[in-house]
Amino acid sequence: MNYGLLAVCLFVLAVLYILIWVFIKPFKKLARVLVNSALGAGALWLFNALFSATGFFVGVNVCSALICGILGPPGFLLLSAGKLFFGV
Repeated sequence: MNYGLLAVCLFVLAVLYILIWVFIKPFKKLARVLVNSALGAGALWLFNALFSATGFFVGVNVCSALICGILGPPGFLLLSAGKLFFGV
């Protein structure tokens, strides 16, 4: 049995494991932000559908979806308050 080849294979497997472990965390965070942003955009759309008769609506765009996705319900309230008080 060639122990040199076995050592190289184990080393390569260890390096691959470390690389995958290091690079998977940012992708998980990015995926979470994207999913939450999509849910935030859906919540804004639902809010606009329910309250469009009153004339109060919040624009659905990339920035507002990211704010809702990153901050969650407080971000939604922030956008609503900004629209209500500042007309943004």
